[in-house]
Amino acid sequence: MSISVVQTTTSSTNSTTFSNPVTAGNTVFVFPLAYTLSAPPSVTSSAPTLGGSTLSGTVEVSVDIEYGSVSTYSAIWMIPNVTGGETVVSIAVQNAGGVIGCLAVEVTGLGPSPSLDAHTFGIAGATGTTGMTTAADQLVLLAVGQTYSPPATPGSPWTTFPSPQDDFAFAYQISGSTGETFQYTDSGGNGNDGWCGAIVTIKPTPWSVLQSHATEGFSGSSIASTYQNNLSSGSVLLAFITGYLMGISSITDGNGHTFTQVGFASDQGEGGGTQVSLWALSTPNNIVGTRPTITATVGGSGSGGPYGAMMIQEVSGISAVPDGTAGTAGYFNATGTVGPPSYTSSAAGEYLFYGYGEDGYNVTLTGPTGYTVDGSSIMTNAPDANIAIAYKSSTNGTETGQWSTSSGDGLALLMVAFKLTGTTTSPPGLFMTGYM
Repeated sequence: MSISVVQTTTSSTNSTTFSNPVTAGNTVFVFPLAYTLSAPPSVTSSAPTLGGSTLSGTVEVSVDIEYGSVSTYSAIWMIPNVTGGETVVSIAVQNAGGVIGCLAVEVTGLGPSPSLDAHTFGIAGATGTTGMTTAADQLVLLAVGQTYSPPATPGSPWTTFPSPQDDFAFAYQISGSTGETFQYTDSGGNGNDGWCGAIVTIKPTPWSVLQSHATEGFSGSSIASTYQNNLSSGSVLLAFITGYLMGISSITDGNGHTFTQVGFASDQGEGGGTQVSLWALSTPNNIVGTRPTITATVGGSGSGGPYGAMMIQEVSGISAVPDGTAGTAGYFNATGTVGPPSYTSSAAGEYLFYGYGEDGYNVTLTGPTGYTVDGSSIMTNAPDANIAIAYKSSTNGTETGQWSTSSGDGLALLMVAFKLTGTTTSPPGLFMTGYM
């Protein structure tokens, strides 16, 4: 999905309201505006709220934009992967002589876990130059403030945002390729009166869930699910299965290719009867552009079902190689919160898979906070099985997250991250905030 600005809103207070509810999964950027008459400047801002709540992943991606003993103040905050439906944005500012407004911008196309890539901060009429971008197609944001007189309006290739005060200018552009740098010089010859500015580049989530589909109920000794859209080159296919004493012997795509199992878990207290397993396959070239049917076959003494289900996903930007051994957990007669399994990722920004499986019991299931729950998940009063996948970016550490269930039957959880294609290094660190 390409990056684009959905809507903007401004206010002369510390709270502003979008004309339309924000869309789930989009990113909101918030720019507070204030001034100080103290020396040295010490203005700061707190994490903004959306719909009255501070959302997981909210982070300041710029330095505090201020300079001089009498100065304007701004900052750039990012709220990724919004829950959707909210309209009101608020942000608190500390140690200011007065709050004079805020700007909020909704952006689509950055995915659930965008990150800061390159940045710069400058004074006296020029921002300086950012470092080189490490990926193509990034959102580039510019914020400029100047005391007592307006900075020049940024020209092409910048597109300006509205500003509630003429002491500030805000703009954006979309980067085109890896290795680009960005800078801004005030063309109006300004640079006095506490001029300061910052540029940040925001890198989209390196992976994307392209499609998914779910099927309930084994047919004899097998269960099958078909992709609903043509497969893309370079993607990875995932198959997640739950059932009773499955003993899955193989998963195939009907074209001679076999998936590899990357994780297995069973319940505790029902003899391990409820089982889940996760399988992966790098999309073969000869099935790109097709919609294959993925079939899981029960082997040995496994009974499979009819109580069972399978979910399939297609994910871009990852390899079929898991980051270590999957974390697993099993429960029986559990109600309330369950999880997380014990699992530690070794890199940030990977695709973190978190699966829930339960055979043949009518339950109501709620996904873990901070994750995106796959829309194909079967989570309410399913006759054959409840199966769900939640996902987010890994944290390079101990992963968390709890499902909420009304279950009284056996269930199993499985969590594992998949390594990225190309670089697997952590996203760059954020700015330290403070006076500059």
